[in-house]
Amino acid sequence: MRKLESSDCCFICGRENPAGLKMEFFELEPGVVESKLNVPREYGGYPGVVHGGVISAMLDECSGRAAQTTPDDFMFTSEIKVRFRKNVPTEKPIIVTGKLERRRNRVAFAHGEIHDEAGDLLAESDGVFVQISEEKLKEMGHLNHEWKVYPDGH
Repeated sequence: MRKLESSDCCFICGRENPAGLKMEFFELEPGVVESKLNVPREYGGYPGVVHGGVISAMLDECSGRAAQTTPDDFMFTSEIKVRFRKNVPTEKPIIVTGKLERRRNRVAFAHGEIHDEAGDLLAESDGVFVQISEEKLKEMGHLNHEWKVYPDGH
């Protein structure tokens, strides 16, 4: 298991983003990524239930990371379809996973899932991801942000 890099500013993993979830991601094996967390109630829609947009963002990030084949392989989401199976609870342990299904050159297809502690499927997604060129990353200023493996608890 390998801990993956996080950003300074990302809404999902950003360590310096005061509004972010600060999720930590681990590569369990090539093409399989996992994050365990309790979503704070501030990210709820209805009381006790994570907002659907936040659920979509968590699935997008985790499955997009599974689509990356190297640490410098940054992907943008081209398309994502989310299915909400059961309510995703706030303030209770959940597991978000992403799995690379296949990749053709710069385009990858990945599946994401959210499960509760009992293993029940709460939400799932299928996404299409496109590799971003280094030139585009430079143009966006992406390389100016800190991407590194942060120590546990940060």
